[in-house]
Amino acid sequence: MVNWLHSLSILSLLLVTCAATALVTVAIYPIVTRLAAAGQRDAPAAVSPGLLPHWCSCSGC
Repeated sequence: MVNWLHSLSILSLLLVTCAATALVTVAIYPIVTRLAAAGQRDAPAAVSPGLLPHWCSCSGC
């Protein structure tokens, strides 16, 4: 089923990947926008910073 994907050139694979990413973004954006307009914009602020993952910087952890 995915043999066509494996047979693509690098440029074609890049275009397919970018197109798929763009489609997912276009699908998610209106949902997030509607939630923000509907009064759900304070929900992310309710998440404790301690629950978020810690990302190390180049200066050390």
